[in-house]
Amino acid sequence: MNTKQTIPRLDAGLSGLLGVVLVVLFFLPWLEVNCTSAGRTERVAQATGLQLSTGELAIEDDAQDRAEAADDREGPDARPWFFLCLLAAAAIAVTGLLGLVGRMAPGFVGASLVVLGLVGAVLMVMAMNVDYPELQQDIPSLGGALEREIGPVSPRLHAAPAPAAVASLVLYLVVLVLGIVNLVVPSVLSHRKPSMPDV
Repeated sequence: MNTKQTIPRLDAGLSGLLGVVLVVLFFLPWLEVNCTSAGRTERVAQATGLQLSTGELAIEDDAQDRAEAADDREGPDARPWFFLCLLAAAAIAVTGLLGLVGRMAPGFVGASLVVLGLVGAVLMVMAMNVDYPELQQDIPSLGGALEREIGPVSPRLHAAPAPAAVASLVLYLVVLVLGIVNLVVPSVLSHRKPSMPDV
């Protein structure tokens, strides 16, 4: 196997591995809801990519009692388009595997990885920048319970991206770059003039 075939296959294999990692990251927390009060910050809830897609929120054990003492709360609104992140990650894994074993042309693998990496990155930026106003409406009831517990301090709750969401964004960008490499390297190597042997 020559360099023109080796680099795209290794590139595809690495992309396939990243696709598997992205599938796992979808089931880890993407969003954290933290409460800041009296100079201390405490995580009170979190949601995985799957939970954000279906509109669920996992309340931390420490905050569960306060949440039960507060009014009934609902999780974030369902955002089913986040399921596309899972589909993109699975497609990256399959494309990478097929490219690694040579069942897919390097140009098609590269183009597929560019599109899937771009779609995944855009969805992750959306996931990390969603305002979650429905959580802000829930915050006063949870904060009120906390205020009753620790005194007349005005607690503030805020939603922030979790490390798994940031890692997913970075990995989708890496897949995008690997797709570009998969597209460019074969054409660069085919246009390179063979070197003359020394006499």
